[in-house]
Amino acid sequence: MYVRSSVGPELEAISVLHVLEATLGGTRRYVSDIVDANVGLKMGLAYSVERADVQFPELLVRARVHGWATYEVPMVRSIKPVTDISCLLALRRAMVAFKPDVVHAHSSKAGALSRIVARTLKKRPSVVYSPHSIASGLGVAYRFIENGLATVTERFIAVSKSERSQLLALGLAPQSQIDVVHPVVDGRYFEPKSEAAAKAALGLTGATVLLGIGRLSDQKNPFDFFEIAARVRAAVPGTKALWVGDGELRGALEKRIAAENASSWFEILGWRADVRSYIAAADLVISASRYESFGYATVEALAMERPVIASNVLGTRDIMLDDLSKMMYAPKDTRAAVELCISALRLRQHTAEIVRKGRIALLKRYSSDALRLDLTRSYQLAAEPHL
Repeated sequence: MYVRSSVGPELEAISVLHVLEATLGGTRRYVSDIVDANVGLKMGLAYSVERADVQFPELLVRARVHGWATYEVPMVRSIKPVTDISCLLALRRAMVAFKPDVVHAHSSKAGALSRIVARTLKKRPSVVYSPHSIASGLGVAYRFIENGLATVTERFIAVSKSERSQLLALGLAPQSQIDVVHPVVDGRYFEPKSEAAAKAALGLTGATVLLGIGRLSDQKNPFDFFEIAARVRAAVPGTKALWVGDGELRGALEKRIAAENASSWFEILGWRADVRSYIAAADLVISASRYESFGYATVEALAMERPVIASNVLGTRDIMLDDLSKMMYAPKDTRAAVELCISALRLRQHTAEIVRKGRIALLKRYSSDALRLDLTRSYQLAAEPHL
């Protein structure tokens, strides 16, 4: 029997079904954090393998080892009426089988499907929604859907304070219905390692290494990363750029690399199950994202005491606090990004001290204990009206 943590009024055996279409990147990582935090409630996972990254199968194994019930549902990212009807029926079957008190939907597609299905059940579960970057900015249709479904959402969970501020500004819910539950940074897993040893192991000795991490998508903005890297290379001979990740923009980026004869210094590595050796080998990690709900690559690099030059966007600015904030640039201002990169490379000792202090603060803020406590409280508040 699963018994909830002793937070607030005692509510035993709360069951929570997580619904996840985006089984990749930061959304997958957030659910992984929840699995590892061992929240102490009966948990289930309805998931799609349509966009699963190389690390999702391992997450699925760990979830099952922790006792999670799992249900494969053929969700797809885009809006496709015929396919979506099949998804709705499959997700309804999963909810009927699991009988959740709370459904925790992650990202826009799972959020939409979960809230629609929940309304059709005789014993209606409460719905908690984590947008992981709200889809309202993608167009009028998405804004209409998000606004309409907000009225049947018991609680929102943001992964950063700036994401909560965005949800408030959009008028989706009052602050009392929006919780912040930070992700987790494992300081033992992402511990500092020798840069020289990492470079030697990867055949990068003597190079100045710039690293980008994430899906090759418009959100992660790899073309700005390319432009920044090219300009830094012009000022710092021997610079090499690496991108760990893959995605829909790979072909276009490969064409850009070929057009500018950059294949000798720019390499797309594809997905890697373990990015630590690349982070350790990096002189700088660069995040050129157009938006983030959190930014795992940024926080993991800082946990390994690698400097990060980042666009000042939602989510990232919650990580880059205090002196780290001086290492951010206005989105699209690649000239400012290049200046920050060159300055960080020239003032290495000063930069290293800023990052070292930043690591200490980050590990206190993003802990498994904090996630467990905050998430349990949010589920309790969501479930109470229906128990």
